[in-house]
Amino acid sequence: MPPLRWSGRQTSVVARTPVIARLVIARVVIARLVVLALVVAVAMPVALPAATAAPGEASPATAPTDQAPPVAPRPRSAAEQSAETLLFDGHLLARRDPTRFGHGSEAPAPPLAWDEQMAEVARQWSDRMATDQHMRHNPHYTEQTCCWRWVGENVAYAGGFHREGHSAAEANAAWIMQAWMDSDGHRTNILNERFDQVGIGVSIDDQGWVWSTAVFRETRVDQLPAPSPEPSPDPPPAEQPSRPSPTIRDTSSVCPAVDTTRFVDVARHLGAIECLAEHAVTHGTSHDRYEPAGTVDRAQMAAFIDRIVTAAGGDLPQRSSVDTFPDVSADSRGAEAILRLHAAGVVAGHGDGSYRPAQPVTRGQMAHFLVATHELLAARTTPEPSTSWFEDVTAGDTFATPINQAADLGLAAGGADGAFRPGANVRRDHMALFLTRLLAALEDATS
Repeated sequence: MPPLRWSGRQTSVVARTPVIARLVIARVVIARLVVLALVVAVAMPVALPAATAAPGEASPATAPTDQAPPVAPRPRSAAEQSAETLLFDGHLLARRDPTRFGHGSEAPAPPLAWDEQMAEVARQWSDRMATDQHMRHNPHYTEQTCCWRWVGENVAYAGGFHREGHSAAEANAAWIMQAWMDSDGHRTNILNERFDQVGIGVSIDDQGWVWSTAVFRETRVDQLPAPSPEPSPDPPPAEQPSRPSPTIRDTSSVCPAVDTTRFVDVARHLGAIECLAEHAVTHGTSHDRYEPAGTVDRAQMAAFIDRIVTAAGGDLPQRSSVDTFPDVSADSRGAEAILRLHAAGVVAGHGDGSYRPAQPVTRGQMAHFLVATHELLAARTTPEPSTSWFEDVTAGDTFATPINQAADLGLAAGGADGAFRPGANVRRDHMALFLTRLLAALEDATS
């Protein structure tokens, strides 16, 4: 692996950084032909003082580009969003407990808040590096980032890594996070207690390589943009219909509050994950790992639902015939749970009669599992949906009814953008949220 390089100066960007990056890239080209599994990273653990901007003025929001027109902003793909989420989770986890990445000498730091404007700066620079196939620091990120006292940047790219239960993008992002933490310079940025916000941008090129940028800042509150003035009441603005948001079910009755977890790789949703572990619904992927960004296949989902039923005090009928599904034999992984849930009417096969136990579960399918299990234990049919909760779920969609019913029951919610993303694979940490809400709903229904 090429050496990780950085600049330790605290007053300006080192002009030689692009030269260092070119030397590293030259070594990468050779290595890619051999193993195709390499992380290369350049960190700039500089904390540039705000004195580089005029006193009392905000840092400029725009700046000259890196010898080329700016890359136009674009929506991130699902794979890029997933990699960004994994990297952000990694930053939260590292600041809470650096030992999770094999480093124990640094003190924990307060959590970082996500900033979308900084994320756009990071995304556009990752796009630039991916387009140029050239990793280097953004020479203008200090100008493109608003309202800071101290600011820093990490960049990296990776390709060819694999990790069970993760997409290629997530596996490469996980290696980048570990490489950043293994480098003194990168780790200084990640754990710098002065930094209170971060924006992370990922760009995936045509070869599947993950290019990543993280921008950090200590926020200068007095430079934050003023709130926009209220619109004039004359003429009144046109009233826009607003889509309601589902009310999420409270899980405090089944999940006691926790601030620690047995799993070393969990940064968010630890309450739900630890709750499932306490109820013996999950045992993690090992004694101390949960793999929160991993997917859930149909065999695992059946096992989780089977254990949720047990945790709720219910029971499933005797399993259906071992000949029910041609791809599920008596000794198949998850066979007992699959066949018991089939006998109960909770799961069914595909049109060709197969069950496909290794196939990842989508969020739409997850909603069906939740509603069917609730109906089984509550011993009543779920009413038709009260409304259409999500902008990307319309009447006639395959799982539109169970998705909206799950929202009515307080089991499911969409993202901040109002979307549910029914075709996306459900993550293991999100599955924990769904299942703990189901457990609380079952307690209410059977009490």
